[in-house]
Amino acid sequence: MVKKMQMKRIIKKIISELYSIKFWIAVIAISMLCFCANVEGETASSDTVIYHLILYCSRQELMDMGEMYSSYSVIMAFRNNYWFPIIVPIVAAVPYIHQFSDEWLTGYYYMRIPRSKRVSYAMEHALMAALTGFLVMCVGILLFGMVCVGIFPSYHSYLTHTDESMVAAIYGQTQAIRFISFIKVLLHVGLLGSIMSVFSCIVLTIIRDAFLSLTLPMMLVYLSTKVCNYYALFVRQQYADEPPLAVNMISLLIPSMYMNMEGVFHQWFGVPDFFWHAYLLLILGFLAVIMAAIVKRRDV
Repeated sequence: MVKKMQMKRIIKKIISELYSIKFWIAVIAISMLCFCANVEGETASSDTVIYHLILYCSRQELMDMGEMYSSYSVIMAFRNNYWFPIIVPIVAAVPYIHQFSDEWLTGYYYMRIPRSKRVSYAMEHALMAALTGFLVMCVGILLFGMVCVGIFPSYHSYLTHTDESMVAAIYGQTQAIRFISFIKVLLHVGLLGSIMSVFSCIVLTIIRDAFLSLTLPMMLVYLSTKVCNYYALFVRQQYADEPPLAVNMISLLIPSMYMNMEGVFHQWFGVPDFFWHAYLLLILGFLAVIMAAIVKRRDV
């Protein structure tokens, strides 16, 4: 779909995007969201929120609090924030949606479309939106991680035997496995950022309003968090041990559950973890096809 000349143009656009002020504002916003996460979980005391620990706890106090306050464990807790999945749809889409809206809502679209096939045109913008959303999420989390590494004690400084370590039990016994666990989470959240960015572009092509194309996905995720709470309560009441496959399939219809899905996908569906990432890529491809269909129907 995307020719070599288009790939070169996309690469140039991505490089220029890295120098964009909007891109770095979005990256910093993601990092700030990560600092608002709670090491002990969303419902825990505000004393264990990451930014609070940075401001008010000394390194020795962090050592005394145990291995769950090591830099690795703190980094992996970046999603423990009620507002993280709600705000991500806006932040991931902001850098590219403005660029795309300037072209889609103005006369520049009419100058571009005769020189390229409509499907190729749509695929180019879908790929650009996906890559931009992916980079915003990944760079923001990595920036947050670098700060945590410099502030929080390392996992090895706690001298904990792996057989007795909670961190090792959750994320892996060896450093290599724990690194792979982090990469899986980073890839997972990056793909979610890609999906949100492309979805916002699709909304823009339909309603032709840049502001609503950013806020409607956020409202959809916010409403789904309310549904998620009732759904989770219902599942716990009806199936105390392990819900059947059909019940787990329903969770795929609730957008807010996607943020932490990679941790339970293998357990719920009995397939390897990479199937979850393949599923997200399938959603991206489906969204790109929808965007191509909308662009193809537009009158020039």
